[in-house]
Amino acid sequence: MDLHTTVKAWLMNKGRQLEIARYAYTFLSGSAEDVIQALKAYQNDDGGFAHGLEPDFWTPESNPIDTWTAINVMRSLALPSNHPLIQSTLAYLRNTPHKDKGQYYFRIQDNNNHPHAPWWHYTEASKIESYNPSASLYGFILKHEPSDSDFYLETIEAFEAMLSVFMADFDIEMHALRCLIELLADLEDTFDLSAVRQKLEAAVVKTVEHDSSRWFTDYCARPSQLIESPKTPGYGPLRYWVDLELEHMRTRQNSAGVWDLTWSWEDRDPEAFKKAEKAWQSIIAYDTLVRFERFKSS
Repeated sequence: MDLHTTVKAWLMNKGRQLEIARYAYTFLSGSAEDVIQALKAYQNDDGGFAHGLEPDFWTPESNPIDTWTAINVMRSLALPSNHPLIQSTLAYLRNTPHKDKGQYYFRIQDNNNHPHAPWWHYTEASKIESYNPSASLYGFILKHEPSDSDFYLETIEAFEAMLSVFMADFDIEMHALRCLIELLADLEDTFDLSAVRQKLEAAVVKTVEHDSSRWFTDYCARPSQLIESPKTPGYGPLRYWVDLELEHMRTRQNSAGVWDLTWSWEDRDPEAFKKAEKAWQSIIAYDTLVRFERFKSS
């Protein structure tokens, strides 16, 4: 069987309902409504998301990281600004206690009360980590929020402050860099971000790990973590490495037909990590099939 067939078989039998619905939507002309309903299983009444949508921490309290994860699913559906899911998510971002001076928290205190990887452990000093996920959230807000609202104006101020830091030769780590790439995709058609695109391209080329021997053994910046599509800044200079990673993916499937993680917190909580590992394998399985489809004719 080819790669797509083996991965699909695993996903349909063992994957999360969200990735199963996304697969059906992407490859089988399935319903966007099925994806929305699967996503809403992780949404709280305040509009935010939680409950292990990002599988390495399991707080039931709405938080910016799980909400950012949900937003990336919404982006794949190209929902209109007036869609109830967009509006409820904006309500959470507008009213969440998990932000300070325009920046959204990376970790929240309730993480510590539930199973979580050590890198998600909250301390007061670590609640904000650069512009991850704030940069991506700014893009979502400015794309969908009415431009005459107080929340839009507040977000514009934070967005401009962030760009001034980034353009002043800010040495950005890979997760915040991805968030800036997502912002660019949301806003490039409505804002003049040509200088930002140029800066992002240089940053992506610099950040991607060029030693392919590390891609499946260490947690590092593989091309797939930053190059979302042929339109992503840096794709041109990094096309060889993008193609090489796809070739490596073909030979790195485990005996079940999917991919092993390059990180672990099994020693901290073996039972919880096993559940998280399966969820991540579901995410990676879906994302990998999308990448093969997206880049096959590039």
